[in-house]
Amino acid sequence: AVSGCYCHGTVIESLESLNNYFNSSGIDVEEKSLFLDIWRNWQKDGDMKILQSQIISFYLRLFEVLKDNQAIS
Repeated sequence: AVSGCYCHGTVIESLESLNNYFNSSGIDVEEKSLFLDIWRNWQKDGDMKILQSQIISFYLRLFEVLKDNQAIS
């Protein structure tokens, strides 16, 4: 067991939460503008740095979990 990393179930639950939160059935998601619009609305540098650090942190954990996956290698 790897502590501090997202397991498959947690990632799926997180994605479902995001879909529900952002009402991802809307056309704005299909056009890929939803997250770009949210990104552009962040006005303060501190907010941007927090958001960027969360994104980077998530991907680093994801890559750590998937590093030995043969389908990705």
